[in-house]
Amino acid sequence: MGSIVGRTRGVNMTKPKDRSLRTVLLPHLRRYRLSLSVLLILQLTSVITMLLLPNLNGRIVDEGIANADVDAIVALGITMLGLAGLNLLASVSATIVGSRISTGIGRAIRNDTYARVQDFSDSDLRRFGVPSLITRSTNDTNQLQVAVFMTMTVLATAPLLVAGGTVFALSANIQLAPLVVLSALCLTATVVLIVRKLIPNYAILQTSIDRVGRVLREQLTGIAVIRSFGREGLETDRFDRMNTNLTATARRIGSLQAVLLPSILVISNFGAAAVIGVGAILVGNGSMEVGEIIAFVGYLTQILAGLSLGAAMVAVLPRAQVSARRIREVLETIPSVQDPAAPREPGSRRGSVELRGVEFRHPGAHKPIIAGVDMVCGPGTTTVILGGTGDGKSTLLGLIPRFSDVTSGQVLVDGIDIRERRRDDLYLGMSYVAQVPVLLSGTLESNLRLGRPEASDADLRTALEIACADDFVFRHELGTNQEVQHSGKNFSGGQRQRLALAQAIVADPRLLLLDDPFSALDPETESNIKHRLRQALPGLTVVMTAQRVSSTVGADTIIVLTDGRIEARGTHDELARNSPTYREILESQAALL
Repeated sequence: MGSIVGRTRGVNMTKPKDRSLRTVLLPHLRRYRLSLSVLLILQLTSVITMLLLPNLNGRIVDEGIANADVDAIVALGITMLGLAGLNLLASVSATIVGSRISTGIGRAIRNDTYARVQDFSDSDLRRFGVPSLITRSTNDTNQLQVAVFMTMTVLATAPLLVAGGTVFALSANIQLAPLVVLSALCLTATVVLIVRKLIPNYAILQTSIDRVGRVLREQLTGIAVIRSFGREGLETDRFDRMNTNLTATARRIGSLQAVLLPSILVISNFGAAAVIGVGAILVGNGSMEVGEIIAFVGYLTQILAGLSLGAAMVAVLPRAQVSARRIREVLETIPSVQDPAAPREPGSRRGSVELRGVEFRHPGAHKPIIAGVDMVCGPGTTTVILGGTGDGKSTLLGLIPRFSDVTSGQVLVDGIDIRERRRDDLYLGMSYVAQVPVLLSGTLESNLRLGRPEASDADLRTALEIACADDFVFRHELGTNQEVQHSGKNFSGGQRQRLALAQAIVADPRLLLLDDPFSALDPETESNIKHRLRQALPGLTVVMTAQRVSSTVGADTIIVLTDGRIEARGTHDELARNSPTYREILESQAALL
């Protein structure tokens, strides 16, 4: 304990003030200077007209009703109607302007968050998690948008109502000032007490939303596996625990918020009752007019209304602060994969790939996933990386398109280190097919043209024929115009794999990276696709991962990967003679060949 105290002595242990809200919002607010100026003028107009009304109301009583002066009542009444109309116009206009500012800022923050996430590497995505990033881009951004709208609505209204109402009230009768001060202090103390309890619960709430989203996404994605093992009950219990925690936190917040408004109303009503009671005494001894009491009650109501508006804003800000901190974490994350300051020009695209002493490990991990990998794939060759689950095949393949940067060593495409090239240039001559292909919502045509929008209908048909997808596509009456549902769920796994391959071919690549692309296909269909691919695109370089030996047929080079290291390499015949691991795989899958 002594050493810990010694290390912390003399260090400022005060928690630094969180400025996330200002950091996230200020750059966007600057773009709305003109709109903010208009908003301020509208709110000033609204407040001034509101402050004039109680005095006119009191004058109607004292000058009109008390003296039976109908002309005074009519004149003052018309003036009040005009001010009320102007107040309505200014208030509605201010709300519209504030709404446009808040929605514009919300849109800009979502765009900024989306743009930053697009630059994230695989490691960056794993750090946050997909459910959390979705929550930050939607729920957290909505919280900021609500906070901005609330702030825009009461930007000038709340403080001016409090200040103006206080001045007018005291000018009406200084003897009632203690009641104003007491009511304001009670209201402020109540708001501060409730908000201090809200702040930590808001942070817990956002984390709970992340957890529920993560569990729900896992269960929906793996629902078939869960059912096959009969684990629905266990997963239901797991979701119920997360959902119960979220519900409990939301209820705590709801209970605190539910106390806020009644407390404000009770304090306001007690204040008004006290003013009327004391005012009646003052009227009785001739120190005050009845109209002055009415005006004073009106000003007290406006003062407490201003404080209530401030309380509503303060109640929203803690959650907005938590959301701003979470969004700021995303926006200020420097992507681990970035374009070089002085990129090299790509030169001719031949599709060659070379790995030199490549090692990769995740941030903070002690053991590398990939270690000591040297590999050369010449233009027009086919290289298959063979290995079991967890051997690092997909990770190794993902280093070529720079989904993550190598920890050490080099990855060269067309003789240039990929870290010295712009990623846009790198991707121009390259297509990648993921292990679990995902199609985007839209049509087959829009999906196929994703990599090359200018591709002709003939290009689409050729790619579909090479991928053996033309039969089921053109059997449908709409052909390539048929709808693709979310993630391509209206197609089978094998169909999605063939469509993803066709999509990659349409892009006209020189280098084709395939991550176990035939796992859902039978060996005959796989063989047909590889034959058509080689016949139609003889100069195409193919680097492919696989678990089945049948996928290695026709490959120029087969690399056997074990625990992230190359155990052997060569042709099928060479490995069958020299690699015990390859022979073991061959024997275990003999029935499939």
